[in-house]
Parts: sequence; structure tokens; C-alpha cells
Amino acid sequence: MKEQRLNMLDSWLEQILSDYAIPEDWIIYIILFINLALIGFLGVLGYYFIKESVVRFFSKYYQRTESKIVQVLLKDEIVRAIARLFPIFLFVSSEPYLLRAFKNAQPIVLKLSYLVLLYFISSSIIRFLDFLREILTISARTKDKPIDSYIQLSKIIVYAFTTILFLSILVNKDPLLILGALGATSAVMLLVFKDTILGLVASVQISALDMVKVGDWIQMPKYGADGDVIKITLNTVKVLNFDKTISTIPTYALISESFKNWRNVYEVGGRRIKRSLLINMNSVKYCERELLENLRSYRLIQKTVDNLLTKLEEEESSNTIEELKKNQADEQNFTNLGLFRQYAENYLKHSPRIRQDMFLMVRPLEPTPRGIPLEVYGFTNDTYWPNYERIQADIFDHLIAVTQDFDLEVYQEPTGLDFQNLSKMGFNGEKS
Repeated sequence: MKEQRLNMLDSWLEQILSDYAIPEDWIIYIILFINLALIGFLGVLGYYFIKESVVRFFSKYYQRTESKIVQVLLKDEIVRAIARLFPIFLFVSSEPYLLRAFKNAQPIVLKLSYLVLLYFISSSIIRFLDFLREILTISARTKDKPIDSYIQLSKIIVYAFTTILFLSILVNKDPLLILGALGATSAVMLLVFKDTILGLVASVQISALDMVKVGDWIQMPKYGADGDVIKITLNTVKVLNFDKTISTIPTYALISESFKNWRNVYEVGGRRIKRSLLINMNSVKYCERELLENLRSYRLIQKTVDNLLTKLEEEESSNTIEELKKNQADEQNFTNLGLFRQYAENYLKHSPRIRQDMFLMVRPLEPTPRGIPLEVYGFTNDTYWPNYERIQADIFDHLIAVTQDFDLEVYQEPTGLDFQNLSKMGFNGEKS
């Protein structure tokens, strides 16, 4: 029925053109041109109708819901890509009718139209994958996943199938035969796509083991990386360093080599303090009564100081300190350094900015030529870098300030000014 109507249309056009005394050889070309123009007009009309209808429908839906998915759909090329398929399908389906008078040209034109159709279909799939990537990127559940790696892998598969089908149509062979021929060159392809294959395996392992996400702070000194991960693709991982430079790391390097991920620091909500205060060994001594009396004002060690003063008062000998040195050598916190260490530990235990449920201690390390390192080990409850540094600075500012109350000296190497002042002094300590 459809062919009869089309034949009637051609007969009608042929009759009109014959009435105008147009040569018969020209008539078939004029009819072909008219049919092409008509199909082109219908194709363009259908393209704009589909595009505008979809856009208008989703625009009204977006006004009601303000969906981010619809917002991405409206600004993305996927609607145009899908609407563009209509005129292509229309032309391919009408081709047998259009070229029925050109039997010799029909196979060539049909093959070219199939290639064009294949191109637009693959382009539409690629557009859809880009749209899917945008959706998954803004989704709270998947925005920190290596979405780009999976999208790139999907695109590679689409390109591979498109290439096989393209060659199959071009040489008029079964796609399986083309695939078999490509399999014979697999060794060469493995060399060419080595990084892509390694990146694919690494991406799957990274995602499965949850090793790295977008937004993680990682350190990888070999590649000069020390910053936040901003993008994970099939072949590379981009890291925005804290100095605003960008380091590019091969994806498979995250599997084959070691790196440090600071994500857990933020997840548990505790960032470690591990810093030492150098104490001059010459200032360490046993506590005298006068020093203990001065330290009673410190509430954090008041109980310990009172116990030591009580012990001193119980001694009737005039050489009280010497006896305590001999008889109570195991007594804790009897030196000014021991009291200061207990004060520092209690200070941290009473600080609202230190995690009390995590490991906490203050310990003296092995003496060095620069003094005795007194190490503070604990975790802050604020992991934000500026706040973390501020908490750490406040702690050490306070500890340095109170060392003089314990008759302790913080070690500091002499400077040129110290030597200059020393040279102006005589052997008796007087200015020359």
C-alpha cells in the first residue's frame, strides 16, 4: 500500500513535469531532488519537534522539582544527539524508494548511509555516557568514586565495537571474521594499549578496595604528589598539591607502589601531634622547697606538689633533700623535669581540643647533644589544617612559657649575636 502511494506520487510528479515539456532524462533527477528535499524537510521538522518537545517537557518538570538530573539533561548534548537520529533513520528507510531508478548506485549509497547511521548511533551512546558521568559526579553516593575510569572504559568498548562494525560494513564481511583478524594482532595491541590495560586493572582494584577517592589527601614523594585527588581516569590520577601545582600519577602506580592516604584522619576526626620540646639538661634538678611552694599555684599538679611538701615536712633532718635523694630514688616526679612532664600531660588531658579517647602521652626521649627532647604525643579533635596547626601552636606556646616556673630552660643553639656579646665580656664575666 505504501509503495503504491509513493508510485502514485512519482507518477503525478512525472505527469506534471512532462506537461512542461521537460526532457524525460531530466525528470528522474528532478523527482529525486524533490524527494530528497521532501525527506530532508521532514527530517529537519522531526528533529526540531523531538528536541523541542523533550526540552519543553523536562523544562516544566524541572520547574516543579528542580532536579539536578534534569538540569544536566537540559544543558547536555544528549537530547540533540538522540533527535539527530530521526532524520538519519528516515533517510535510510526511504533509500530503497529514492534510488529505485538508480539500481547501480543503490548499494554504494546504502553502504555509506549505514556508515553514517553507525557514526551517529555511536556518537549518541558517547553523549549518553558523558551525561551518565555528569549525573554520577553530582550524586552523593558516587561522586567520590573513580567514575571517569569506568566511563572511559565504556567509551573504549563503544569505539572498539564501532570500529569492528565499520570495517564489517566497509568490506562487506561478517563482524566475527573482522574480530578474528584483530585477534591475530592482539600482541601488537597489548603493546599499544599497555598503559590502558594496566590502568583498567588498577581502576577496578582501587574501586573494589576503596584505596583512593576524589577528594582524598595523598602523599607520593616519588611523583612529587602531596595534595588532594581531583580526578581519577583510566590512565592517570591528578593531584592538586598544596602549592597549587598539579602532579600526574599513573593509575597503576597506586597499586604497584606505596603511597599515604590521609582520608582516615578525617573520618575518625583525630589528627596526630608528635612534636618535641628540647630541654637544657643543665637545668634539670631535684625540687627544693621553694620551688615546690611556687608550683602549688598550678592546679593540674597541686596534689603531687602537696604530697612532696608533706614528705619534706615529715623529715626532721636538716639535710632533707639529700635524704630524699638517697632513700626515695624511685619517687616519681621528684625532679623539676618530672613535674613539668606530669603538668604537660595533665594539661593535655584537660584540654577540650585534644581527643581523650585516643592515645595520649608526654615522654622524654633519648638525650641528644642539643638537650633532652620532651615529646608530646596526642590527637587533636579538629582535623582542619589551620585549626590543627593553631591548636598545636597554642599547646607549645603555653609549655614554653611555663618552663621558667619549673626552673627549666628550653635549649636554643647560640647565634652570632650570642658570640658577639660573649666576646665583649671578660673572663670574670664583666665587660672589657
